[in-house]
Amino acid sequence: MKKILGSILVLTLIIATTSCDDILDQKAVDAFNEESVFEDLNLTKAYLGRCYDYIGVDNNMLLGLREDLLAGATDELLCIHRPSGYPFLKGIMSPDELGHFGNWRFNWITWNLYSNIKNVNVFLANAQNVPTENSGEEALLATYIAEAYFIRAFDYVNLMRSYGGLVLVNEPFELGEDFLSINRSSLDETLDFIIADLDKAIAGLPTKDEMEQGRATKGAAAALKSRILSWSTGELMHGAYSNDPLVSFQSHSRESLLTQAQTIAKEIMDGMHGDYSLTGGTDDPPSPLTEADVEAYSEKLL
Repeated sequence: MKKILGSILVLTLIIATTSCDDILDQKAVDAFNEESVFEDLNLTKAYLGRCYDYIGVDNNMLLGLREDLLAGATDELLCIHRPSGYPFLKGIMSPDELGHFGNWRFNWITWNLYSNIKNVNVFLANAQNVPTENSGEEALLATYIAEAYFIRAFDYVNLMRSYGGLVLVNEPFELGEDFLSINRSSLDETLDFIIADLDKAIAGLPTKDEMEQGRATKGAAAALKSRILSWSTGELMHGAYSNDPLVSFQSHSRESLLTQAQTIAKEIMDGMHGDYSLTGGTDDPPSPLTEADVEAYSEKLL
């Protein structure tokens, strides 16, 4: 009898101990570490969504756009809010007072964009290993990866247009890494890096008719490629300002860049990256416009 009672007691303790371990050894449901994020396709998508949010450095922006446009720092535009207090309009900018260029208003063109590039690199380093259960999920994951390439290219485009040659990072940093060994790349290398990312995005992204609104598409990636190639044809980037490889192309000519920009733009117009059309007609409006003409044109635009 004692042996039976002893066996029951031991068994009870084993069950209780195992049960307690199961209860206490639970994953948090209000926070996720890097390992858990890339074990679930939905969490992976959510992580990518935050990369979209931070295209403009913080989540108070819409793709880097605010009411304070960068053109407001020139004679092109004047923001209707607080212009008399803008340091760049008053001519009092200094290292200690950068105004919009030193705070959240224009920080989508600052080095802070590297925080989002870091996020994208973490995504790309882990996304290939996310488990999928069927071909549909495999296709979704491939699309997410193509979107990540677009986001990284988008961030690098903004930085390149502000600073020229950049520090090119395509993988997560490791603790203890020697950051003093990392240097800025030339303008040629920076453009090639961006174009390579955009080519991967174009190849892997669906067209706008196959993608939910607000996410990158094949046409968006192609348009960004055409834009940065066209921008790169400017005289200032071809020796008119300096021959420094950080700000001046050495191997890319203006003619070849313009030809590439025209080629990809024509592909967009020909519907190779999705169907797009102009809003309204292309005919010149009558002059002068009557009230009836204005109303008719308004109806076409609605």
